[in-house]
Amino acid sequence: MGVIATAFANLGQLLDTTANLLYRGIAQGVERPLDQKLLERVSVADFGAKGDNITDDTAAINAAVAWCNSQTFPRELYFPPGQYRMTAAMTPISKPLVLAGDGPRCAILVFSGGGYDCITFAGVTSRVANGGVRGMGFYCSDMTGGTFLTVDWAQDMVFRDILVAGAYNFAYVRQAGNTTFDCIDAQPIRGAYGLKWYGTGATRNGEQDKSDVLEMKSTILGGNLVPNERAGTVDLIWLDGFVQTFNFHRLQLFNSKHAIYTSNTPGLAYPHIPSFVIGSDLEIENSTEDGIHAEVLNTMNVSGLFCAGSVMKSGIYLGPYASMISLTGGRSNTHALHGVHIDGACNVTLTGMALFNNSHQTHGVASGVRVVAGTMVALVGCTAGAPAGAGTFDNHQAYGIDNVGGLRVSAVATDFNGNVVAGKNGALESAACFGL
Repeated sequence: MGVIATAFANLGQLLDTTANLLYRGIAQGVERPLDQKLLERVSVADFGAKGDNITDDTAAINAAVAWCNSQTFPRELYFPPGQYRMTAAMTPISKPLVLAGDGPRCAILVFSGGGYDCITFAGVTSRVANGGVRGMGFYCSDMTGGTFLTVDWAQDMVFRDILVAGAYNFAYVRQAGNTTFDCIDAQPIRGAYGLKWYGTGATRNGEQDKSDVLEMKSTILGGNLVPNERAGTVDLIWLDGFVQTFNFHRLQLFNSKHAIYTSNTPGLAYPHIPSFVIGSDLEIENSTEDGIHAEVLNTMNVSGLFCAGSVMKSGIYLGPYASMISLTGGRSNTHALHGVHIDGACNVTLTGMALFNNSHQTHGVASGVRVVAGTMVALVGCTAGAPAGAGTFDNHQAYGIDNVGGLRVSAVATDFNGNVVAGKNGALESAACFGL
């Protein structure tokens, strides 16, 4: 008898022996069949998973997932404390199932043996909905490729309290609505992307291939950059094609190629492009290239941004297909080139931002803000020179703002004191500014 068949037989025998037994958990409760009670929370141990860090539990765990897929209303598959070894992909989950443990240091899955996609939630005849992962840890450092988590044709998925160590790629989300990542720690990520959110806009699964509302809260994503040793290869948040409304709060992105990268590889017309990046408390540190690279983006509104340490390029790049950008409160500094590089974007407002000590690769050449092209660029209440109280602070950058070819570029109540050459270069409409 095969492992899966044995698991089903064992579960059937267990239910047979309890069919005539009654259960009443509290004095005021009613009696009901014990087999009903046992099925309320199914465990991978019911199917023979050991979690002893020695046994290959792949077949047992996949038997448990297959059984849950066969149920009309599965709710939770429990992983008791232990380390479960997996040498192949988990059976794709197509029902509203939550993989649940008692915490990321208690219930741990160890994936090894290749470049497969580890965990997949995917709809078959309809969207998979109301599933996710909670309270589990995953070790993937032996993986040579693949993606840790795939969410495809899904709705209302929640991934909470998860530790992922050494994933090749972390997560791929497509044709999904209301996807939530809450209290996630995934680092180091070693492949091409941390989280890729993708949509072609074409007809797929009988509906338009797009995604709406992806939320990240209290999440850390880390790439594989090692300063002075290895360049980062990972775009930690990659928004591509028809995806709309990325919300975040307390998001930390470290050691990447780009921390946030937007693109439109399907070549879709506006407004079917990455849209509505809205959030607060965003920390970006150490990127090989631009920390934020937004060549194509419709509306970004971020408050509380800290962006530092681009090794080769600028902190923030806003390309010719980016518009309606508002960054409020925070800083972009110590980059190889510019704090903010505007290359054709329109309607860009920087409010209460500190943009100083850039131009680390070309000392005295790059600027706090460089406007190559673009329309309606405004600095309001910013510091674009040496910050107050810096004393003998050596500000590397040439200008607070360098307007090469922008139209209607303005600054209000902005301090440009302390740049290497001067506060500004090029045309600038200014009012109540210092150091010009």
